Amino acid sequence: MTRPLVNTICMWIVAATIAITPLFLGGNRPLVWPIVLAILSIALVFNAAVLVKINVDAAVSLDQFKLELSLLSLFLAFAVFQILPLGVFGDLRAFGLPDGQTLSVAPTESLLALITWLNVLIVAYLALQFSRNEQRSLEFLSILFWIVVLHAALGFVLFKEFEDSTLIGPKWAYLGSMTGAFVNRNTFATFLASGAVLGAGLILRDLRSAGGSLFAGLTITKLAFHGLGLLLILAVLVGTGSRMGLFVGMFGLLLLILLVMPKQIGTGSVVLKLFSVVLPMIALFLMALWGYGGLTVERLGSVDRDADVRLELYRQTWAMIMNRPWTGFGGGSYELAFHLFHQPGVSVDLLWQKAHNSYLGLWADYGLVVGTLPWLVLLLITGRLLRVFRSRNSPDFVASSAIVVAVIAMVHAFVDFSLEIQGYALLFAAIIGAGAARIGAGARQAS
Repeated sequence: MTRPLVNTICMWIVAATIAITPLFLGGNRPLVWPIVLAILSIALVFNAAVLVKINVDAAVSLDQFKLELSLLSLFLAFAVFQILPLGVFGDLRAFGLPDGQTLSVAPTESLLALITWLNVLIVAYLALQFSRNEQRSLEFLSILFWIVVLHAALGFVLFKEFEDSTLIGPKWAYLGSMTGAFVNRNTFATFLASGAVLGAGLILRDLRSAGGSLFAGLTITKLAFHGLGLLLILAVLVGTGSRMGLFVGMFGLLLLILLVMPKQIGTGSVVLKLFSVVLPMIALFLMALWGYGGLTVERLGSVDRDADVRLELYRQTWAMIMNRPWTGFGGGSYELAFHLFHQPGVSVDLLWQKAHNSYLGLWADYGLVVGTLPWLVLLLITGRLLRVFRSRNSPDFVASSAIVVAVIAMVHAFVDFSLEIQGYALLFAAIIGAGAARIGAGARQAS
């Protein structure tokens, strides 16, 4: 067995995991997380064991990511520390609770949260390894795009043909919105927006393969399939009714075009070539909005009212953070710990499972310092990817897609919790991992 074969096997295991996990209510069920961890751990051990047996190094050395790896190790060590029964951090009497044995107020929930983090990091590591080969990385992003297309099709069918239901029966929330297997429209929208970025990248690559003239030598069938897949994603995206999801989706498409086109247009009429890409994208969006965007347009009228509730939720969450600014309340404990600070102004008849802001959510769980580490790692990788992309004369479609997906996910995280839902987090980790593989290859591929 060779390293390329091992990487190909791992690629398909990761792809299958990403495709199947969202089917279980977006992967947002504790029973799913250890199962996913077991599958990914087997793939990880298989990868390592075969490489040791054939005496071959990993495709990408982690020495290139010493700082990022150190920060993630510190984060994971603290996450483990939160659930250790040391009995010396039981300061819960101030909250009207009996003293506990762990730093986390909900150690079981913190253990489950740790499992989700491990799932995300294993996917990112495996994607980093099998995406070292540029051709395989492009193939992998193509697979991810079609996975998103299939989920978009599922969302469309469940909404139109099964009377707005879930895979397991009638919906109990977000009625009138296309939510697919996720149930939550905002997470599904971020999932679709990331897929739209991948699809746009594939279309731009198709156009580049045309050669001198815009359509010379172009496989029209391939471009048509990518265009139809992107149209389906956009149609379902506007059908979710997610305002911020639609915004980051359109912003992501525009950002990708602005990144790639200056390196792709080459000679000839710059304006003509730019408009030959932008105008079809706008046309696809308008077609999707005209057909399925009624709910999104309608919900734009409630922005002010919803913003007032969100801002109050953020204010109460910040007060919660300030009560434990350095230690947090424990990974995954927000739903239980927020009850201690929940005040009128934020609906008291609802169960607030998330902070609806992933930055505040991580600070509430892990404290201001440790809770910032994952964002710092993401910023470092995105910055390095941008330097790699800028160093090349020709567009790197994997790096550019990863940069844009990172940006739209971080933007959406200001107002929602998509990255905290396993079904999307795995897709996100795979894209970032595939992009990170370009960092090691950047110097040799610069032209």
